[in-house]
Amino acid sequence: DVVRAALALEQNGKRDEAMALLQRYQALGTDVQGTLAGRIKRMWLENEDLGFAQHALALYQEALDEARKIGDVSQIYYHSINVAFLEFVALDHVQRAHEMAELALESASLAKENAWSVATQAEANLYLDHRDLALDLYQRMLAFEAEPWEYASTALQAGRIASKLKDSQLADRLEEIFTPTVRQANMIFVSYSHEDEEWRNRFCQMLAPFLRDGDLELQLWVDDGEIQSGDRWHEEIQSALKAAGVAVVLVSASFLGSEYVMKFELPEIIRAATDGKLRLFWVYLSYAAYDATELEPFQAAHDVSQPLYALARPEQDAILLKVARDIKAASLGATDRFRDQGL
Repeated sequence: DVVRAALALEQNGKRDEAMALLQRYQALGTDVQGTLAGRIKRMWLENEDLGFAQHALALYQEALDEARKIGDVSQIYYHSINVAFLEFVALDHVQRAHEMAELALESASLAKENAWSVATQAEANLYLDHRDLALDLYQRMLAFEAEPWEYASTALQAGRIASKLKDSQLADRLEEIFTPTVRQANMIFVSYSHEDEEWRNRFCQMLAPFLRDGDLELQLWVDDGEIQSGDRWHEEIQSALKAAGVAVVLVSASFLGSEYVMKFELPEIIRAATDGKLRLFWVYLSYAAYDATELEPFQAAHDVSQPLYALARPEQDAILLKVARDIKAASLGATDRFRDQGL
C-alpha cells in the first residue's frame, strides 16, 4: 500500500511527498526500500549527481542482503539487477556488475514469469554480453501486461546500458522494440497498381506539403518502377512495409487483379494493420470487388458509395486532400502518444 501510494504521488508530480512517505516506512521491508532507491536512482539519471547513484546503490544493496536472508527470489532479482545497473553505468565496476547480473538471472529464472522477471533476464544478458538473447527477451517482455511506466523504466535502463557500451546498433534495436510507432510513424507506404500511376501521382502531390510540416519529417515510400530484379523488388517492398507506420492502398480493379498484390503485398498490409503495427487507409479509385477481399472489414478513408473516378475533378481533389490530412494526423498522433507515455 505504501509503494502504490508513493508511485501515485510521484505520477501526480508530488515527488517530495512520495520520498517522505517511503523514507518514513522503510522498515516495512525490501519492497519499500527498493522503491525509495528507485526514486533516488531517477534523480541521479536526471542530473548525473554521483551522490544520488551511491545513495541508491546503498539502499538496493541493503535490501538485496535482506532479501537473500529470507530467500525472496522476486526481491533478489529486483534488487540485484539494479545494483548491477548502478555498478556498471554509474561506477564502472564491470566485474561487480557481472556478478550481480548472474545472481539476477538465476533468481529471475526461479520466479514467476512476468514482465519484470523477463526484463530482468534481458538486462542481465546485456551485462553478460549476450545481446541477441537480451533483445529477444525484451521483445518477449512486451507480451506481458504492465503499466506504461514499467515499459518506460525498462527501456530507459536498457538505453543507458547501450550508451555506456557505445553500441549504436544495440541502441537502434532497443528503440525498434520499445518505441516502434515513434520510429515508424513517419514512414508512409503507398500500395497501388502501375496502371493507376496517374492516381498515385495525384495523391503524392496532395500529400507533399504535409511531409515536412512541423517537427516530424514524414517519409513516403512508393514503388516508382525503377526496381528491375524480381527478387530485389520483393525484398525492397517487404523491407519498406516493415518500416512503415501508415499504409495507403489505392484500390481499383487492376490493383485487385494483381497476383503479386493479392498473394504477397495486401496480406502483409492487412496482417500489420490487424496487429496494430500500422494504420491502414484505403482509397476507392474505380469499381472493384473490394468486398470480396480482406479489405472489406476495414473502413475506407472516404465515402465509397462512388469510386473517385465517377466524381468530378474538384470532388476527387477534396477527397485526396482529406486523406492526406488524415494521414498526417495519424502519423503525428501515434508519435505524440508514445512520447506522452515517456517511452
